[in-house]
Amino acid sequence: MIRKRGFRMSEAVRFAMVTGLLAGGLANAQSDDEGVCSNRTLKGYYGFTAEGQILLGPVTGPLRAVGLTRFDGRGGLTRVEFATVNGVPVSPEWRPATGTYLVNADCTGSIEILPGAGPVRKLRMVIVRHGKEIHAVEETNVISSVGIKRE
Repeated sequence: MIRKRGFRMSEAVRFAMVTGLLAGGLANAQSDDEGVCSNRTLKGYYGFTAEGQILLGPVTGPLRAVGLTRFDGRGGLTRVEFATVNGVPVSPEWRPATGTYLVNADCTGSIEILPGAGPVRKLRMVIVRHGKEIHAVEETNVISSVGIKRE
C-alpha cells in the first residue's frame, strides 16, 4: 500500500510537471508568434525617413524628410524633423512637434502629429521586429515613412 501511494504521487508530480511545461511552452509560443503590442511597445527614440508626394496644402510636390521621434511608452511623442519639398527646405532648421499615438494589440496603430504650424498630420502604422521598426503612411498625402529604434 505504501508502494502504491508513492507511485500515485510520482504520477501526480509528473502530470503537474508535463502540464506546466506544456502551458509555459504554449504561452511563450503565443507571445512570440502573435507579438501582442501596446503603447508600451514604443518607448525611446526612433530615427525616421519619409518620402512621397504632398497633394494638399499651400506647397505641393515631392517630399523627402528625416526625423527623430521619442515615444514615451504611454501614448505621447515629441519629435524634430527636417524636410524638403520640391528640393527646397520647408524650414531652415529642425522643426519640433508633439503628438499622440495609439498601439493596438495586433501591433497596428495610429499617430497624430501636432506641428507648431500647419495642419495635424494623421498616420497609420504597423510595428514590426518586436518594436524595433515602424512602417507608416499619412492619411491625406502619399507619404510613407520607416522608423528604426535607436540602440
